[in-house]
Amino acid sequence: MHGLPFARGRASGVRAHRRDGRRVAASGARAQVRGRARADRRRGDLLRRRRGAPRLTDETTESKLRRNERGVEARIRELRDAGELSGLPGEGQPLPPDPDDVAGEAWASRHVLRTSGARPLWSDLRREITARRVRIVTRLRAHLAWLARRQALLEHVPAERIVPELALTKEADGRVRAEVLAAIAELNALVRHHNLVITATSLHVPAASLEGLIEIASAPRR
Repeated sequence: MHGLPFARGRASGVRAHRRDGRRVAASGARAQVRGRARADRRRGDLLRRRRGAPRLTDETTESKLRRNERGVEARIRELRDAGELSGLPGEGQPLPPDPDDVAGEAWASRHVLRTSGARPLWSDLRREITARRVRIVTRLRAHLAWLARRQALLEHVPAERIVPELALTKEADGRVRAEVLAAIAELNALVRHHNLVITATSLHVPAASLEGLIEIASAPRR
């Protein structure tokens, strides 16, 4: 009976000692982590300073350009002294006029387009629009000629064949018109794209319509 309080007191003392030991260990671990973090920051700052420091061997862009210019001038002097620049076509004459001088501030872009053979986007779009319009008109012209032949045929068929022949003609005409309308829709999509690229309204291309293209196809060829 008298030993129980002593045992309980001893056990509580052991637990308190363990808690104190864990606290000491935890505080030591935190201090160690903080020390490592400070060391990492110092190491990172040192590396950044080393990377940002200019090196004696670095060469600026301006110095490179000057060195290249000096090399070109020296090479030209060598060729001149050797006589290789004498007797060339156009020697002693003024330079030919630049066809891109009239472009003003757009000289560089105009010069690149002309010398590279490239065409602007609106030019390619206009070519495609023209080609598609010609194909649609050609298709309509052939269809109108077919309708004229069918009309002439219907005037000579027996009465009992007129109704079925008319039905066949209308069916074929509807099919062709649907194809042409789809082609016109694609054509007008290109027209809208072209007109968005070109800011000047005077250069805009008008949208196509079935009636307008039929009128063109019906007109006699010149």
